[in-house]
Amino acid sequence: MTNARADGRRINVVLDTGSEITIGNEALRQAMLKKRQLTDSHRVEVHSVTGHKIAGDYMRLKRLEIGGVELNDLAIIFANAHTFKKLGLQDKPAVLLGMNAMRAFKKVSIDFANRKLRVVLPNQSATDMRIASLPPSLRPAVQRTGLRY
Repeated sequence: MTNARADGRRINVVLDTGSEITIGNEALRQAMLKKRQLTDSHRVEVHSVTGHKIAGDYMRLKRLEIGGVELNDLAIIFANAHTFKKLGLQDKPAVLLGMNAMRAFKKVSIDFANRKLRVVLPNQSATDMRIASLPPSLRPAVQRTGLRY
């Protein structure tokens, strides 16, 4: 778990390499809606690793900063994921940072023993950062089939 900022507000980030997409909790959603840092929502259904279906809202977070690195226009699904409760984060703005965000980097190294995340930025970061978001062409597929996280 690490700290980050969404539109200047401190939030908790949990790296979730098993998730296809970033999941945000309701506390973060409410904080970002107040600051108009989210796009319009699309209702989707995600499937947890245990096979449970969870309804959520697909949106885009305008800016997420982690350790001086900024992710812009990040695809995020706001859902009541059990993980937030298990980690005591249900009432604190938090995200489970999924692979859609981590793919924005050329390389990612997670040092679990020292609790460090190291990333190598791509040469064309403005272009490659777009990888952090699902392309619009996938939105209908997400709504039809859901995503696994």
